[in-house]
Amino acid sequence: MQIKNAPSARTHTHTFHSARSFDNDGVPAFDPDRYAVPSSIAFIEGEGGEGGAGVGDGNAGGGAPKTLTQEQVNGLLAKERKAWEAKLASATGEATSKLQAELDALKAAHEDAGKSAAEKAQAAAARERAVIEAKLNDTTRALAEREALIATRTQELRDTRLDHELNGHLAVRKVLPQAQRAAMLVFKADAKFEYDDAGTLTAVDVGNKRFDSLALAIDDWMISNGSIYVAAAQGGAGSRAGTAGGSTVPLIKRSTEELIADADRLRKAAR
Repeated sequence: MQIKNAPSARTHTHTFHSARSFDNDGVPAFDPDRYAVPSSIAFIEGEGGEGGAGVGDGNAGGGAPKTLTQEQVNGLLAKERKAWEAKLASATGEATSKLQAELDALKAAHEDAGKSAAEKAQAAAARERAVIEAKLNDTTRALAEREALIATRTQELRDTRLDHELNGHLAVRKVLPQAQRAAMLVFKADAKFEYDDAGTLTAVDVGNKRFDSLALAIDDWMISNGSIYVAAAQGGAGSRAGTAGGSTVPLIKRSTEELIADADRLRKAAR
């Protein structure tokens, strides 16, 4: 290992295994500070006649020097740390299980002290039943959590699919791109959606009307609510479409909140 741009040729040794220090309880502890390597250090590949990966002066092995960046060094150290932590977790888990088994045996022996053979058998059966019930409870809880996660993901998928279809239908019906989000929010607030067990949309209720498809529901909704989101005709009757409430601000310059408010006014006026 050598320092780049050093005023004189010097060799520095860095001991990586020193990162495995011990805490106050004698348990190995990972100390990342001991892995810190200045970004200016060059790592030389090749050591002696064997051409190994050791640290040398770069000439003994005749190999070309290889400089590692700090990012590469950090990646190597992170990989080493991950492997070390996995090994420690495995060893800790085994030790914990063994200790727990010993404690359970001692507890059972203490509880059975002075009891008859029948009483000991009854106590052993009770302990075994408790273990089975605990495992059953853990399994039940895990299944409930999984079902809740599946339900959440299913709802997210339905919402994403619905939003995608709505955007497509609104675009076909000439809703302005700047107004599509507002139109979609208002339509979803006005409608109720039904799905089958496979997650397919089967019906859409808008007010007191039921439709078999999303397209038909949007067509009907656009008649009384959608004109505000479509570009106004040039001159003549209908040129003020999209200016609900007398607003003269062009649709393209209105915020989503303003568009929703205008849609609410149109909906109330139509009642």
